[in-house]
Amino acid sequence: MADNQTTQRRGSSASGNPMRLPAGLFVLLAAVILCGCNAAPKRDPELLQKYFPDDSPDSALVGFIFAVETSSWDSAYSRLSTSSREKISPFEFKYGLPLVKDPRTGIPVIEIITGAITDRTVLPRIPGQSKSISRVQVNYYGKDSAGRLAAYLVVIYLNDEREPGAEEAAWKIDLIRTAEKLSGN
Repeated sequence: MADNQTTQRRGSSASGNPMRLPAGLFVLLAAVILCGCNAAPKRDPELLQKYFPDDSPDSALVGFIFAVETSSWDSAYSRLSTSSREKISPFEFKYGLPLVKDPRTGIPVIEIITGAITDRTVLPRIPGQSKSISRVQVNYYGKDSAGRLAAYLVVIYLNDEREPGAEEAAWKIDLIRTAEKLSGN
C-alpha cells in the first residue's frame, strides 16, 4: 500500500502541479501584453490628429513638435509632407534627426524645433505664393555648443496635402524645403 501511494504522488505531482498552470498563464499573459504594446503606436497619429488637428499650419506644427518632444516618431513622421517622406525613411527620421546639428552653432535641430514652440508666427503670403504653401516662423533663443547666446528665426514650410475634393486642409511639414532654405539653396 505504501508503494501505491508513492506512485500516486509522483503521478499527481508531475501532471497536476499547481505551479505549472499559473506559470503557463503568466507566459501567455506576458505575450499578450507585449503584443498589445506593439500595436499601440498605430493609434498615436490618430490621437495626435484629435488633439492637434492638421487643418491649420500652426496646429499641424504644434502637433509635430509635440510628437517629436514625446518621442512619438511614427506620429511625427506622419506629419511630414509626401516629398519629405519620399526622401527620408522612417528609420532615418527616428535615428538621424536627433543627431543632426546646425553646422554654424552646433545646436541640435531637435532643440531648435522644440525650443521655439512658444514663440511662433504664421507668416502672411508673399505675392505669387501658392495657397497650398504656408510658412511659420519660429524664434529660438538658447546657447550654442560654445555656450554663447544664440537667437534663431527659422521659417518652417508646410504644404496643404488635402485629398482631392476635401474641404478641410491637411497641412504637412515640408522638412526638405525648410532644410534647403536654411542652408541657402
